[in-house]
Amino acid sequence: KLVILFLLMTLPCFSGKEVGDDEKNLEALITWMRAMNGFFNPKLEIRRTNLNDPDSRFGMYAKDNLKVNELIVRVPTSIIISGVEKDAKGPEGQFLECPTIRNLIKELNLMDESLYA
Repeated sequence: KLVILFLLMTLPCFSGKEVGDDEKNLEALITWMRAMNGFFNPKLEIRRTNLNDPDSRFGMYAKDNLKVNELIVRVPTSIIISGVEKDAKGPEGQFLECPTIRNLIKELNLMDESLYA
């Protein structure tokens, strides 16, 4: 879960072509995570580190004070692409040493059929 939080904080940008596309994609990701029983504290926002630079990285910022031990983000394990899987074969039967990359390739190949589409 901390890995996902770290990734959200360090995302350079998504693949949007127009100004604001990255922000829309990020909002869609948070909406999807909530729909999958995840949690994103409403006291937080993810925005560009430099508001005047549309190419700057994203960072996570508190909009209000957070209490000690207050939940900020919960990512259900069911929506994390990980290396947990018995089959170690990748596309065309090739062996892939990194199971996380193997599973990412599998999801990419599913395209719109993927849970993450």
